[in-house]
Amino acid sequence: MSVGEKIKDYINSRGIKQAFIAEQANISTVALSNMLNGNQKIDAITYHDICKAIQVPMEQFFED
Repeated sequence: MSVGEKIKDYINSRGIKQAFIAEQANISTVALSNMLNGNQKIDAITYHDICKAIQVPMEQFFED
């Protein structure tokens, strides 16, 4: 499972809106959706901003 898929599962399981995360991470909802679906790579800065928005340590999504 990719990092994007893990983030997607996490936010869906907690009922967090993608629009909220996109706004907090200063990216478009389309870009976020593409990242979570594996259609676009997540750069390190954006990954940091997404994790900050959902208040999760960056390392969590790299664990198996």
